[in-house]
Amino acid sequence: MLSPTVDEIPESLVQRGAKSPTPSPDEEGVSPVNTMDPKSNVAHRTLVNTQEHLSSVVADLEGADLVALDLETTGLDPRKDSIRLLSLATNHATFIVDCQSVDLAGFFPILTEATVVAHNALFDLGFLASLGFEAGKVADTMILSQLLHAGAKVEPLKRGQTSHSLDSVVKRELGLELDKTHQSGDWGGTLTSEMIEYAAKDVEVLIPLYEILRAKIEEAGLAYVAELEHRTLPAVVWMSSAGVPIDADGWREHARTTEADAARLKGGLKALAPEHPDGKEWNFASPQQVRKAAKLLGVDLPDTKDETLALYANEHQFIATLRNYRKASKLASTYGASWLENGYHEDGRIYASWRQLRAATGRMACDHPNLQNIPRSGPLRNYIRAPEGRVFVIADYSQVELRIAAKISGDTEMLSAYTEGRDLHTLTAQNLTGRTEVSKDDRKLAKAVNFGLLYGMGAKGLQSYALKSYGVEMSLEEATLYRRRYFQSYPELNRWHERERRSWLYSETETRTLTGRRRMDVQRLTDRLNAPVQGTGADGLKLALALLWERRDECPGTVPVLVCHDEIVVECDAERAAEAKAWLEKAMIEGMEAVLNGADEVHVPVEVEGRIARSWGEGS
Repeated sequence: MLSPTVDEIPESLVQRGAKSPTPSPDEEGVSPVNTMDPKSNVAHRTLVNTQEHLSSVVADLEGADLVALDLETTGLDPRKDSIRLLSLATNHATFIVDCQSVDLAGFFPILTEATVVAHNALFDLGFLASLGFEAGKVADTMILSQLLHAGAKVEPLKRGQTSHSLDSVVKRELGLELDKTHQSGDWGGTLTSEMIEYAAKDVEVLIPLYEILRAKIEEAGLAYVAELEHRTLPAVVWMSSAGVPIDADGWREHARTTEADAARLKGGLKALAPEHPDGKEWNFASPQQVRKAAKLLGVDLPDTKDETLALYANEHQFIATLRNYRKASKLASTYGASWLENGYHEDGRIYASWRQLRAATGRMACDHPNLQNIPRSGPLRNYIRAPEGRVFVIADYSQVELRIAAKISGDTEMLSAYTEGRDLHTLTAQNLTGRTEVSKDDRKLAKAVNFGLLYGMGAKGLQSYALKSYGVEMSLEEATLYRRRYFQSYPELNRWHERERRSWLYSETETRTLTGRRRMDVQRLTDRLNAPVQGTGADGLKLALALLWERRDECPGTVPVLVCHDEIVVECDAERAAEAKAWLEKAMIEGMEAVLNGADEVHVPVEVEGRIARSWGEGS
């Protein structure tokens, strides 16, 4: 073992006035420390604060199957902040590395060979990636906890939801309390013995935590999904580190225009509104006041949802202007100049916070800022623009949720349509209208019905959904007729709905994707139908991302920058666009087919539609 030990922190590292632990030297000055509780294994702790210690530490770590890893950083942004402590632990020893004194690159080979165990590894690996580290095998105890309890409310809770923070998971799984006092401490300043102790305890708990979670994952039949998530993790680090190029000046100019539009529309709305009975100014953000104003104009609104307003907009200018004002106002407030303050850097790129497993269905999420929510319609996606000499390759799955639903339900009509290469929207349009020749409007109707009824929507819901999402108007009687004809056309899909309805009525609250990913505590019928389909889609897309990472040497200089539900965007040199498109489409098809078909004899073809563009919005 090395010296100095944690119990022998150099005076220069101990803050004046801080209480240091009493040394109890063991062999060669190394102190054995009980790391968790009286039943835990004894581990040696060593503070590494000189470059000369590096080779000895690497030698001690060599051959370890599992190496726990945790970082203490001066902030949350790897582009601005730095790593202060690298904490490493095996079952027998703990090493706390002062990164102001030691070059971390010396640890990279050993960390690539072992399975690295971390909690919220995306954070740690993001900082290490900024130093050139490429992860090998990774096990993330936060991901395992999220998989195990997806959708369930299990103590301890934070904001009413199951918490997957390290202290919460350790308390839940090991019955131990972790003191997180120093989590938001000043890690750029002088280290104290208490801070060293905090870092050691955080890393020492990871391997016991991983072992118990892994056993529960296997028992729950989630081993394959856990493997898939862990394969995907380095790809998400890769994408997060790349950032998204943006035309910031164009975005700001659009924000100014939108703010002016919102102000103009508000003025028009005031002119169209009736006089307020109390002589006050109308608050158009208040549903109660909007309904009151509309009633004075002869429109009795049941609510002020946009799909409801759409039913009246053609006949009442006040309602039409209200919808336009709301749209402009939301764009101005949500996607104004302040939107760029989250994640925008001087290099002209947005670095968002990607969440690999935020949704209970398994879908990825994004915040600070939310790139996935940028509207598809309108000009905003055009400002997500590749730099000079580079382009985007944008590929999305064709009708993937319908294909997955066909596989899960076993509907022979849907399956044969996909197997024979027929377009399901055209087939549905023919079934709904009774016409062989299908118009563009007929196909739009079919899209609304296919996607609207897939997850158990009723006739009234279909009527609102079709108008809001596709601009298709239908009466309630027509919606009822279309719904009946739809399920007559796809009887096995209808039987699948009925099976899930019975499960729902008998309070069965767990669903599974085709890969075995589960969602627990499912209370609504729509979620029972949605979770297996959306979750399977998430599985296939994540496997595609993993394949891109594992095959990154096949297309040098190409990197994923965006994932949006069933779409992946990669950035590449303009001259390699065709090569990158083939590389991306191959990975996406193989990833989705692996989870959709597996070893099953029933094969559903997967189609991917790709395009090459300078901006995300071009050609969409």
